[in-house]
Amino acid sequence: MPTYAGFYVTPQDWADWLRPRYPSDPSPFSPPGAADAEILITNELRQKKAGKFFAVTVVPDLSSQPGKFNNDSMIYRLFSEKREYLAPRADSDIDLNGPRVLKHLIRLNAPGWQTIWYDEDSVLAPYGAEFLAPGTVESREKVGDSQKVRVGMGFKRMCGLDNGDTDC
Repeated sequence: MPTYAGFYVTPQDWADWLRPRYPSDPSPFSPPGAADAEILITNELRQKKAGKFFAVTVVPDLSSQPGKFNNDSMIYRLFSEKREYLAPRADSDIDLNGPRVLKHLIRLNAPGWQTIWYDEDSVLAPYGAEFLAPGTVESREKVGDSQKVRVGMGFKRMCGLDNGDTDC
C-alpha cells in the first residue's frame, strides 16, 4: 500500500498543461489522460535536467466512485510502503518550494505539499485513497465517536472525525 508525498496535480491543472502539448485534431483514440500527463511531465522534467529531483506517478482520484475510475497525477519526492504522513524535509529547498520550481521549470501549476495513500489491493474505486495529515499513521483504534491515532509512544486523540468535528 504505497504512500506518495509531493505535489498533487489536479485534473484541471494537468489537462490545462497538456492542452498546448497535445495535437488539437480530433483523435480516434480516447482524450489524453493522467497516464499521458505522467509521460509528458516526466519527459519535460528530464529535458530541464530536473528528473533526478522529481518522479511522476498516476494515483487514484479521490472523487472516483465504483464503476467510474479516474486517475490523477502526483509529482512526488518521497515514497513509503507504509501508510504514514511524510513531511517535507526542512533541509530541502525543492520540498519547500516545489510548486514555484515546477511553475518556473515546466509551467505546471501544483498546489503545496500533499501526502496521498491508497490500497493497491482494493478492487473498487477510489481504492481507499486518502490524503494524510501530520499524525496519521498505520495503527488506529476506534473509540466511540472519536479515534485514537498512535503517534510515537503515545496516542493523539482526534475527536469527532466521523462528524467532521476535529475540536476536542
